[in-house]
Amino acid sequence: MKVKHIPYDTKEEDNRSYHEHYWKVRALQLLLKEVKDPHGFRLLDYGSGRGEFLLMARDAGFEVSGVDVDETCVELSRRFGSAELIDPEDYLESFPTGNVDVISSSHVLEHVENPRRLLKNMRRVARRYVLVTVPNLERFRSLGSHDPWVNEGHLQGWDRETLSNLAVRHCGLELVGSSSDMTKIPSLSYRIGRLFGHDVEKAINLKVFSRLWPRKSLSIIALYKVPAG
Repeated sequence: MKVKHIPYDTKEEDNRSYHEHYWKVRALQLLLKEVKDPHGFRLLDYGSGRGEFLLMARDAGFEVSGVDVDETCVELSRRFGSAELIDPEDYLESFPTGNVDVISSSHVLEHVENPRRLLKNMRRVARRYVLVTVPNLERFRSLGSHDPWVNEGHLQGWDRETLSNLAVRHCGLELVGSSSDMTKIPSLSYRIGRLFGHDVEKAINLKVFSRLWPRKSLSIIALYKVPAG
């Protein structure tokens, strides 16, 4: 499994930085709709990266831990909770059944060679919920482009229906709810940023485009329940 990692450091003014932060915010909001009191809930973040989601979940009251295939990411994640290096081919198979209450995974599933295998192990290891965020193939494309945007490290991609089909029909999870992060119209958003500044572009992406075209969001966020028994 080949994974191209996010940069090890980002600046708040970096255009990519607020995109990455916002999908984590929306994912946590979706989870907290179901877990009203997270104290005592153990959360494992699969692909914890720089550890931002660990920090956010910890501050919300979860007991957090993370795993990643990159040594530097593991060290960065340890600022906010326990974290360990995992073999890319492990797919959580070394983890005990029912080891945590929640497993989260943000923009990781598209990088793995066998997403079904990973999701099935997430269902086995998590006692209650699996929270997944993936890039949305229905997002707006740049003018003149005939293909959905994909990162060079992506091995597959989904829209809402195909992700649900994989998780529910093939992995036995139950969809609880879904959400989106932000909608961006590449050419128009870029021009707005050039003319009026980054803050205006950000506000329009979040408050205007996202409300008008939620299905065109950059990411799909889905919360699944692990069936009893």
